[in-house]
Amino acid sequence: WKRALSADEINNVIQNGVPKVTSGNLRPLGIAAFGAEFTGAAKGDSVVLTWDASADASLSINRGVGDVTAASQFGVGSVEVAVEESTTFTLTASRGNEQVTASVHVTAYDGVADGWSLIQNFETMEQSSVNGQLRWKNPVGSTAVIDTGNAAFGQALTLEGQALSAILLGSKTILEGEKATLFFRMYGTEADELGIQANVGLSEKPIRFIGDFDNEVGPFVQMSDIEGFGLDIYAIDGFQGAAEWSGTTVDYDEVYNVWMHVDNRSVEDGDKFTVFIQQVGSERVEAFKDYTSDRNPAGSADLGLPGPDLDTLFVSSHNGSLVPGQFMVDDFYISRGGFNDTEPHAPGAVTVIPESEEPEPEPGAISSIQVSDAGIVINYTGTLKSSSQVTGPYQAVTGASGPAYSVTPDQAQQFYIAE
Repeated sequence: WKRALSADEINNVIQNGVPKVTSGNLRPLGIAAFGAEFTGAAKGDSVVLTWDASADASLSINRGVGDVTAASQFGVGSVEVAVEESTTFTLTASRGNEQVTASVHVTAYDGVADGWSLIQNFETMEQSSVNGQLRWKNPVGSTAVIDTGNAAFGQALTLEGQALSAILLGSKTILEGEKATLFFRMYGTEADELGIQANVGLSEKPIRFIGDFDNEVGPFVQMSDIEGFGLDIYAIDGFQGAAEWSGTTVDYDEVYNVWMHVDNRSVEDGDKFTVFIQQVGSERVEAFKDYTSDRNPAGSADLGLPGPDLDTLFVSSHNGSLVPGQFMVDDFYISRGGFNDTEPHAPGAVTVIPESEEPEPEPGAISSIQVSDAGIVINYTGTLKSSSQVTGPYQAVTGASGPAYSVTPDQAQQFYIAE
């Protein structure tokens, strides 16, 4: 106060305690962002939910996730949740009597083999430019999601001319010392002008220029028909190595599965990778064995030393003649816990697990209060909230997770409710 208080005001402070003072510059309650690292997942796998909300808000997520205020710093946080069915997660930010929400939908798929994490199958994406959709970046050229017209292949990613698309792997990053398998499908068609020269692989480079993803990249394979003998598969063995042909030419207008076993060793030792390809319905064949990736241990003048972790999945085209639909990729998966030689699923052979109706939450209630020399124990269900005024506003009690909460009576007065 900047003045003397009246007798009534003094009595009010004695009875009700010092009132909370809020700044006149209090920012509006809000959620700047709420999303899922990947919006598709195999049944039983997990996804990471991330948010950016008001720093002074109490935060909670439905579907059994609960209060996530403690998992936030200045309103920014994340939590990993298991997915058993398609789920709409809703983040609620509360401050006093104010409340705002934001939601994200995660699609769950049944029929995926054990040990695989879905990165992208493109089925829930818009048929348009991939840039900005579900964390994909397309800094160079044009890449888009299209309907292939093939019932089994469904929607897929295609490129036009010289183009680069990539996505950060986040929690699915292959850390140094880890082994994992990258799986994807590819499909090429013969055009009037041969134009396929496309790379698919893993890297730690920032997503900026297409020239960064032509060499000194990391483990990758190249599909090319520019030699005029069909669609050939190439890979580079070692730093400053030349692209080597696998010895196999794949057929146009056929879907192929590709497995890349990656052993992310230190940059000095060089990553090791082995590649298998399989025409759907035929035998799997080994294309490259124990190749060393072409990452430069010395790095480059503009990017510095290479990082230790393979955190980027990229698809790039290095021929300006490529037309949309001439080369397509689909069904990106990364294995968990080591190499995986199984096929995640046959093309199109997964089903969406529908979202069940969320049960109405049980109403909260305070069942009993126990008083002892040590303090007060409140037994309750639901969410415990408190206020210094009986009329509120009430806010969730930090650290209260039920079914009991201990209170040290160090305030002039404090009121509690359960909702």
